Amino acid sequence: MMLKIKTYKLYGAFLLVFLASMSLYSQSSSSNGSPYSIYGLGYYNPNSIGLAPSMSQSGLAWNNPYFVNDLNPATLSTLYDDIFILDAGINVSVNKLSNSGNSKTFLQSNLSHFALATKLNKKSGISLSLLPATSVGYSFISEPLAVEGANAEYQNIFIGSGGINELKLSYGYQIGAKFNLGLTASYLFGKIEQSQYSATTLSELAIEEDYYYNGVKLGFGGTANITKNLTFGTIVNLPTRVGAKKNIDVYKTTDGISSVVEDENDVGASNFYMPWHVGGGFTYAFKSNFLFNLDFNHKFWDATNQKDQLGTFVDQSVYSFGMQYKISDPKKYWEYFSFRSGVKYDSGYLMIDDMRTDNFEGSLGVGIPLGRNFSSLNISYARRFTSGAASSSVIQENLNTIHIGLSLSDIWYQKRKYK
Repeated sequence: MMLKIKTYKLYGAFLLVFLASMSLYSQSSSSNGSPYSIYGLGYYNPNSIGLAPSMSQSGLAWNNPYFVNDLNPATLSTLYDDIFILDAGINVSVNKLSNSGNSKTFLQSNLSHFALATKLNKKSGISLSLLPATSVGYSFISEPLAVEGANAEYQNIFIGSGGINELKLSYGYQIGAKFNLGLTASYLFGKIEQSQYSATTLSELAIEEDYYYNGVKLGFGGTANITKNLTFGTIVNLPTRVGAKKNIDVYKTTDGISSVVEDENDVGASNFYMPWHVGGGFTYAFKSNFLFNLDFNHKFWDATNQKDQLGTFVDQSVYSFGMQYKISDPKKYWEYFSFRSGVKYDSGYLMIDDMRTDNFEGSLGVGIPLGRNFSSLNISYARRFTSGAASSSVIQENLNTIHIGLSLSDIWYQKRKYK
């Protein structure tokens, strides 16, 4: 009897990680269509790894042995022995924006995540994931403005694109039969492009700024089995300073002749501060058919004391509930399907004209088994919409997203018997 490692799977996995890394890094040129991505580091993308999209990102206490639960690193210690998981997905979204009787629709698609996970030994597991943490994609045109001291008008055009990627390494360790602890270390990096163009009948002015960000984020997690069917989970992410530098180019065109007004590289820029993030939740399994998640997350944006001329960052609370149904003793292929749903309320982290940009979300999903192992194709639909009435400064969003995730699982180590 001997143990044989399937090395070709390992090489293939790391090749896919490299390709995924390149694809995610190229997301800096994509647009998410959200006007609120003009604030801070952009729109904060929800976690799309594993089963989270179909259950409205709930599951802080879910010790799932067959899927990557990137919400809480402590859950990695409960993975199936010797399992190796490769998880990747894409999002296709339609975002309808409404503002003072006007509306516009954006269609986008992007790679949502890439993750690897495995069990190191009986008590510990590890994962490596790469995902777009934030995305920027906006375009605004101002109303015509009068040129002071001249009989002319001009308009301003504001364009932004890019985003921040997160490379995350997570580790979970089992302590006794009831407790699990976890640690997460993330490297944040990315580029955000911001441009402003002003034009009159006589001249044009272009201001182009490229911001480069990087920082390190640390987090901790834990789960505790209260009873056989009830589990509690919690996470704490430490506040993070994201350093910034920028390149700036300013051009002026008069009578068809262009000239460089300013051209500087590696100029100091204002750092961005990500807040304390704490969360807690429960998972309850009922009669081997139903599973329920109930989570609460809070981010202390007030403590960062950050604001700009457009809005202010305020404390954010998120309440999420998710459930799953599957047949406990399946015999036919379709009986192995699992069905999921979730709802979520997000109070928002921006205050604009004394109004919060809060939103609601509902999701539905199905897990389709692939073969006889633990692999599956996970498809979900989510609808997120902002509350309140649209005005000249507040824009309503109606975002519809289809997520397609592929989770491939196998056993790295196999026993070979000789007779």
